[in-house]
Amino acid sequence: MDELLGVVLEVMKKLETVNYHRKNLHRIVAEQLTVRKELKEGNADRSTGAEKEFEAFLLQGKATLDILVKILSPIGNIKLQTYGDSGNKVLKSLKNNLNKTALDRADWLIRMIEVSIPWMQQWVSPYRDTVAHCKTIESTGFLSIPDESGKLVHHPPRDKSGMAFHELADMLFSDLVIFCEDFLVFAYRIKVFKGFEIGVTEEAKRTEENPCKYALYMVNYTE
Repeated sequence: MDELLGVVLEVMKKLETVNYHRKNLHRIVAEQLTVRKELKEGNADRSTGAEKEFEAFLLQGKATLDILVKILSPIGNIKLQTYGDSGNKVLKSLKNNLNKTALDRADWLIRMIEVSIPWMQQWVSPYRDTVAHCKTIESTGFLSIPDESGKLVHHPPRDKSGMAFHELADMLFSDLVIFCEDFLVFAYRIKVFKGFEIGVTEEAKRTEENPCKYALYMVNYTE
């Protein structure tokens, strides 16, 4: 139990760190867009630190996943150092190390990991791995360029697909929080006693008094 709670606490701390860099990125974008309103001519700038915050955000996000999989140690005696190969190594470890009863209870977790592989590949391969291998993420930098009418328009840094880094960070952070929450609960399910099951409360039915997404409930254990 101590090991399990320790992992959960470390995941929470890592998510706070990820969010710290996300907020810093937003701060830099807001400050720079305000400052650039005073410009009178076109300008491009990659020296503001926005790219560095986004890189730190990505590295801490992957580190969160690497800690997350350690929950499988106290639950299934599966020891993993990283969330390897976009989740494929986690799948292999689950399928090769759990007994049939535990494997049956791991079906939610396995399915979630399988469905999330494209998301992991999209995040880890083009972004995090680029940073980890000492390469610079492609960035437009802050741009101030005239529109068709000649008015100077200011743009935040964007990646090669044209998406602003701070918007991408928001999307990835939201996905990461949900992924961690689901991963932990579905991992717990492996050890849920016969006669109990985990239920999901529809988002529309959650209230301020009862905001829980998941709940443990009794089922007919004689079947």
